[in-house]
Order: sequence, then structure tokens, then C-alpha cells
Amino acid sequence: MRIFFLALFVLFSTKAIAEQIGTIKQIKGDVLLYKRLMAVNDPIESGDIITTGVTSFAKIELKDQTIVTLGPSSEFDFSQYQNAQGERDSLYNIINGQVRIHVQKKTGPKEKIKFKSGIVALGVRGTEFLVNAYQAASKATSDVVLLSGELAVEGQGIKPFNLQAGQYFNSNDLLTKGASAVQKLSPDMLNKLKQDFMPNLQSPTGAMLGLGAMVVAATSIIPTSGEKTEEKSIPVTEEKKEEVNQLQAGHGVGFAYNLANEPWDIRDNVMKYEENKKNNDCFFYFYKKLPGAGEEERFRRSRNCDEFEFDL
Repeated sequence: MRIFFLALFVLFSTKAIAEQIGTIKQIKGDVLLYKRLMAVNDPIESGDIITTGVTSFAKIELKDQTIVTLGPSSEFDFSQYQNAQGERDSLYNIINGQVRIHVQKKTGPKEKIKFKSGIVALGVRGTEFLVNAYQAASKATSDVVLLSGELAVEGQGIKPFNLQAGQYFNSNDLLTKGASAVQKLSPDMLNKLKQDFMPNLQSPTGAMLGLGAMVVAATSIIPTSGEKTEEKSIPVTEEKKEEVNQLQAGHGVGFAYNLANEPWDIRDNVMKYEENKKNNDCFFYFYKKLPGAGEEERFRRSRNCDEFEFDL
């Protein structure tokens, strides 16, 4: 009996003195530490695994001022955090979902901060970047966009290289094409991604989609005009698909609306974007083939604007 109480005391004591490495600063929806719901000001400890619900977000600030923002349906492992005598040695694992990382304090010559996502390992100094981790063609896939600073990229089957600000890659594409898989963002797309989450670059089948097409896909947000209008669906013709493909081929990445050729509702919403966003009047478009229909049709659904934003 004495041995049992001693073991129990040691267990509780160990938990009590576990080091707090950060704090949840903002939260929306269901955010879980294992199976326990988290709340603002809850502590984060080394080794914690945080999961967000399908419409949930969390913003976490670590002791070294690093900001980790988790989007919907994301899972993040704070695998290892050490800060002995002011020198950091940290490892994090992006298991799934959309994550924004801002390492505000640059690393010193003896410090190591790494983020793993599938086959890719990212070494940082002082950077801000986005990662999407998901399954495509039954493979663990990672999309990485560097917003500022520099990232040291390595991994199994990958020749190490440095990613520069404004560049991005898909991990599966990187394996097959090497350094030529690294692409550069247009200035407009870079500004957009500094505000919004990045969509997946591969479809579930593994086909490359590109950032240009994704701007008009289901994850895009175009605020409504605030007027009550009848929901309409517009067939997506082969000519329209070819137009999007040509835009991607011509511009590499990014998407510029040709408002004269857009449907009236899209034209109206793009022109009133900032005003509608302030009024929390947002929705998204998606494409779906209805039973018995020959072509895909475009639909829209209302959403709260903050469901799609980083700054919760």
C-alpha cells in the first residue's frame, strides 16, 4: 500500500511540475487537448497534441513569442520544446490541416527550431509561413508557402535547399521534380495569403490544382452584397475551365478577376469586398454535379467571415 501511494504521489508531482511552454490566446469552436475541451488562457505543455474541429480555430503563443495559428480540422503536436539558458531546441509536428507559423524571434547560431510535416522538415530562423498537411492519392502531402524570411527544407528523397520569401511548393511535386517544383507567388497572391489560409494544391486523386484555380474554388470567400437575392447556379462550361487553365499557365500563380466577364453577383461582391467583410456578410462558392445533371453547377453558401480568417 505504501508503494502504491508513493507511485501515485510521483505521478501527480511530475504532472504538476510539467513546464508550460505557451498559452491559448484566442479560440473559436471546439479545440481539444486529447479529449478535453480547451479555453482561452489554458496552458500548453511540451508534448501536447492540439486538435481543432471542422469550423474551429486556435491561436497559441509560445514563451519565445512564436505564434501558432491552427485552422479547421487541424492537428498539431508540440513534440519538443527546450529553452535552456535562452537557447532553444524545439521540434513540432504538423500532423494534419492548415497551420500558420510566425517565429518572431530569430534563432541564434546554436539554436534549432524545426517543423515536420509528412516527409518534409523545415528549419527556421525568423520566419512566417503556411503549411497544409493532408492526404492526396493515399499519400501524406504537404503544401508550404513562405511569407517572409527563409526556410531550410530537407527530407527523405529531397535535396536540401533554402526556400525564399514568396516561394511555395508541394511535397509530392518536390519528390518528382526536385527544385523545379518550387514556384514563386505573384505579389497579389502573396498579399492574399498573408490574410487567408492557403487551399490544398492537390486534389484527393493527387492531381495538381495550382493556386490560381483555387481562388475560385470552394475554399474561396467572396462577401455578399448584403442584398437578399435568389441563389443562382451557373454551369461551368469547358470553355470556362479552359480559361482558368490558361490563366494559370499565363501567370504561374494568382488570379485576376476580369469583372466584365464575371456573373453579376461575383462582380458586385468583388467590388464591395472590404465593406461586406466589415459587416460579416460572407459566403463561398462551390461546384457540384447534381443527380441527373450533365455538367457541374456553381452554388454559394453563407458563412461567418471569421471562419475563414487567421486573426480570430
